Amino acid sequence: MNYEDKTKEELIQELQAMQKNVDELKSSYDFAIDGRIRIEKALKESEDRLKDIVFSMADWVWEVDQNGVYTYSSHKSIDFFGQTRDYLIGRTPFDFMLPAEARRVGAIFSEIVKNKEPIKDLENWSIGKNGNKTCLLTNAVPILDEDGNLKGYRGVDKDITERKQAEELLVQIQTNYETFFNTIDDFLYVLDEQGNIIHTNTTVTGRLGYTRDELIGKAVLLVHPPERREEAGKIVSEMLLGITEFCPIPVMTKSGIQIPVETRVNSGVWNGKPAIFGVSKDISKIKLSEEKFSKLFHINPFACGLSDLEDGKYIEVNDVFYALLGFEKDEVMGHTAFELGILTPKTAKAVLKKADANGKVVDGEADLKAKNGEIKHVLLSAENIYIQDKKYRFTVVHDVTERKQAEKILHEANKKMEAMILASPDGVGIASLNGKVSLVSDNLYSMYGYPLDKKEELLGRNVFEFIDASSHEKLKENITKVISGTDKTISEYLAIKKDGTRFFVEINSAILRNSVGEPVEILFVERDVTERKRAENALKLKSEELFKANAEKDKFFSIIAHDLRSPFQTLLGYTRMMVENLPNLKLDEIQLMASEMRNSANKLLNLLENLLQWSQMQRGIGGFEPQSFSLMDGIGPVIELVLEAAEKKTIRIINHVTEDMRITADPKMFESIMRNLVFNAIKFTPKGGTIDITARAINGNAVEISVRDNGIGMNIKMIERLFRLDELIISKGTDGESGTGLGLIIFKDFVEKHGGKVWVESEENVGSVFSFTIPF
Repeated sequence: MNYEDKTKEELIQELQAMQKNVDELKSSYDFAIDGRIRIEKALKESEDRLKDIVFSMADWVWEVDQNGVYTYSSHKSIDFFGQTRDYLIGRTPFDFMLPAEARRVGAIFSEIVKNKEPIKDLENWSIGKNGNKTCLLTNAVPILDEDGNLKGYRGVDKDITERKQAEELLVQIQTNYETFFNTIDDFLYVLDEQGNIIHTNTTVTGRLGYTRDELIGKAVLLVHPPERREEAGKIVSEMLLGITEFCPIPVMTKSGIQIPVETRVNSGVWNGKPAIFGVSKDISKIKLSEEKFSKLFHINPFACGLSDLEDGKYIEVNDVFYALLGFEKDEVMGHTAFELGILTPKTAKAVLKKADANGKVVDGEADLKAKNGEIKHVLLSAENIYIQDKKYRFTVVHDVTERKQAEKILHEANKKMEAMILASPDGVGIASLNGKVSLVSDNLYSMYGYPLDKKEELLGRNVFEFIDASSHEKLKENITKVISGTDKTISEYLAIKKDGTRFFVEINSAILRNSVGEPVEILFVERDVTERKRAENALKLKSEELFKANAEKDKFFSIIAHDLRSPFQTLLGYTRMMVENLPNLKLDEIQLMASEMRNSANKLLNLLENLLQWSQMQRGIGGFEPQSFSLMDGIGPVIELVLEAAEKKTIRIINHVTEDMRITADPKMFESIMRNLVFNAIKFTPKGGTIDITARAINGNAVEISVRDNGIGMNIKMIERLFRLDELIISKGTDGESGTGLGLIIFKDFVEKHGGKVWVESEENVGSVFSFTIPF
């Protein structure tokens, strides 16, 4: 617009409008300047406030970039690491960790960074400048740009080292407590105020057979027998009130076994709450000990008394005590031996002189007075014992009155015995407990070949000198037995005559005792049983041989019966087919059946021949007539006999024997030897195999003959079992042929009958060589 065309008023109006716009702009600019000043002031105040907060914080504030490199650190780095803020900038938290910890925390941090997640309560251990380990609790938030890209983390670390150490100490204390708690053999319970189980040691679960889940929260009365739970609850209440000291109700395992215990309870605090602590002590051993003592006390064959050591009054005596002294129970209990008149002060003083420093007396002789006035001569033993916290006197009285009366009778009997010894047809003697001979009858001198006029050659010597060393242990054992209480022993020994000849004697020995029943000497009566022993040994040998022979025959006939059944079944099967279907059978089918029947008949014949030969050999019948003949003449017929069986399996039999070689043998036995060996080789040689027969002269006095095959062979265990009737090897041939193994036994017996020997060499999957010798 051209200002020249405007009027003055229009220009003034336009200027006024422009001035107004300028004023408005100026006002807006002034407002913006004031706002910026205010924002900058507020920002500075906020920064100052943040700095003050960070400075006053006990925790450490930091920032890292997306790679974990520190970009900011508060001054607390000095307290945490002993390093300045400038030292930390450019380093990572992992630079202040041990390698294993750095790997652990690094893996966690990588996962958090990948998901841009905050860091929440991450515990990690750092190493300060002075080498101290510090446990930090890290919390941080991700720093994102306007596009949501991760720029780093801003966070706070709290030093929780003392807390961690306290936690570890608390865990250790708890572990120590549980270890100690569970090593106690007593049953320990912690109960709430209602008597429910809140904790037990392993003795409770282990011995009672419950799991913790089966007990926790359950009433403790569960571990008592059902019929006594009400009684147990009442006693526990009385214990808590101080009325009763302990509960005697037994605990019971899950399976129903009762364990005697004494249970005590006390009030206390558990995990800050009122609780009841229970301890049940297993008193099984105490009960058992008391029971044993009581039984031994009352079944003791001697009179026993138990008295209070303080006042000497009887608290218990056994039935033998009443029987010996004639008192009733109510007359004895609560009274002393002096009050009953059993023991006089003079007698007591004499007995106590024999006591040791602890008051113990063993077999002190004393005279006791019975109720009826009769004097009892006794051996008295006494000792002080403790039962729980009380001290008692335990006394045992052995009545030896009759022994005194028997001494005179015994003396007279000894004289009579000496007369009987001298008159006995057997040899009789007496020796001390250590075996020294003191008396020998004339017959015993003669039995050992000593002249009667030189009895000093036997007297004073030890009995072991006249017994062979092979019988010494038995003699020692029997002497020990007879001394220890066995009335007598009868055994056989190998004895030695004066000239060194060995002979068998039967010795019947018994103990001789003194007036108090102590063993003092050994009486022995000897009889020469050499002839009887020989007869017994011969009979035993024959019995053993007969038993072995019968056992072998039983086993052999069982095997023969089994092997006879197979060819008979074949014969019966084919004859049945021919009878039922002969008109319909073709000629080649009949020929095949006839061939199989012939094979079965040959097997039967071979088995029967072996059986006949073995039976004759066992009974010792059948002639042995060696003759001189050509070895070729002996082997040729055998090869013809087995040729059909070999051709059936396409096995070649090669005879390497020369015509000029001769042997001396029983022809029938030799044929049996060769037939069994060659048949055995055919049986275990596969189709297309080879059997070689060789012979050679050895040492100028025998011929060694071998049958070699390239069959399946044997291992060492199978070779060891050959030639044994009690372990016949029943194995199938390469075409399923069966056999008893009897042929090899006959082979060995016939060779040995000729004075030869046999041996076998074999290797699995390679073959076997059976060899034997026949003398010229």
